[in-house]
Amino acid sequence: MEMTIEYPLKSKTDSKPYLAGPAIKTEGPSLTVDVHSSEDVFEKLLGEWNDLVIKADAPLCMSLEWVKNWWNHFGRNPNRQLYIIVIRNGKDLVALAPFYVGYTKIGKKVVSKRLQLIGSGGSKNEQWGFLNDYGISDFLDIIADPKFQEPTSKIFVELMSVLLEEVDQINFTQVRDDSFIKQVLMPKMETMNWNISMVHTDTCPYVDLSEVSELTSFIKGIDSSNTRRRLRQTLRAMQEEPEFLVTEVSVPEGLEKATERLIELHQSRWNELGFPGVFHDERFEWFFKDLIDMCADRGWLWFKEAQDVEGVAASRMLIKFNGRYYDYISGFDPQSPSAKYRPGFGLMLDVIKDALSQQIYSLELLRGEEGYKYDFTDRSFKNWQITINKEAPAAKKINQKILRLFSLIYITTKKESDLLNVQYQKSGWLKALPGYVSFRTESLRR
Repeated sequence: MEMTIEYPLKSKTDSKPYLAGPAIKTEGPSLTVDVHSSEDVFEKLLGEWNDLVIKADAPLCMSLEWVKNWWNHFGRNPNRQLYIIVIRNGKDLVALAPFYVGYTKIGKKVVSKRLQLIGSGGSKNEQWGFLNDYGISDFLDIIADPKFQEPTSKIFVELMSVLLEEVDQINFTQVRDDSFIKQVLMPKMETMNWNISMVHTDTCPYVDLSEVSELTSFIKGIDSSNTRRRLRQTLRAMQEEPEFLVTEVSVPEGLEKATERLIELHQSRWNELGFPGVFHDERFEWFFKDLIDMCADRGWLWFKEAQDVEGVAASRMLIKFNGRYYDYISGFDPQSPSAKYRPGFGLMLDVIKDALSQQIYSLELLRGEEGYKYDFTDRSFKNWQITINKEAPAAKKINQKILRLFSLIYITTKKESDLLNVQYQKSGWLKALPGYVSFRTESLRR
């Protein structure tokens, strides 16, 4: 199903973009708004989507490949509906908002509707899991041609005014400091009489290589003498009578086996720490494998392993997109013979060397403040969650609070059962509960 609304919106009655219903058409100037709710939109925009992403300098997670892959593995749900807003100037695509609507139902009655960006909200149970971002997508945004940011931002604000009559909440998750939503749309949203909240959710370190000419000068420029010493030690272990060798994963011959090794290394490390790891969800495993294949086909894939005398000691997968490297998944074996030489650091140094040779000057380390990231950089930016809540009568506010409580119970129960299952996988049922209590006590203490 598709709906067409032409700009400007003449009246709320004539132009309301219903979440289900026939096409709506009005006369107007060249800027038009199309609302797509069927999956054939991905094919229809195949030749245009990424052209706009590149023009807008938008992040990897807004690419057609990422959005479509996420929807295939996480979005398809009886309680979710595609709602992709497309703005054109004549025939030219100038803005794109890849939304979907999530529904909560009691029986057949819809009691809550949420509009949010594709790539967020990956809980299996849309009914109660909508509080959980399950953020495998690090940076989300609305994509807009820089030449049309001002008029399209006005259109989006008007559309949201209309949509707030139809949904209970509009949610922008994993919004970067430098995003269109934060920089252009948010100031206009703040002028509206809306109930808006903005919460800092994550810190995202990145490596700026714009003033670096070669790997040795990068290491020399690091402030910490201890870090410089460790990186030079790792570099020697790669070069002088090497303790490990960095090898590129051959495509396609060795790709499948290398992917399985990376998954095993990643999961083993997180399970040993007491966490389930992202691959405990089979949806993510299939998402990741499809992502690997797509990136390999398009020449976006950076995938290397560090091998020592006993096999693969560390593995790292990055995606090269639109002039940036995205450091997406890694794994290492702390029991390997070369572990003390930090083969994971070796792979990072090789990433930096390759980035410099290809004149790529930004390395995104993505969300999370793991200590190793700050061995390579002191720079970061923030991610935000921006939420617009519809003003509701008292009775509905009570219902919404009850729904949020059930959602919290569902998420918490699922999380704790996953943690308990990790202990069972490690030690069996007899030691699972004591192991879980010990792990939880220590994690809460920290």
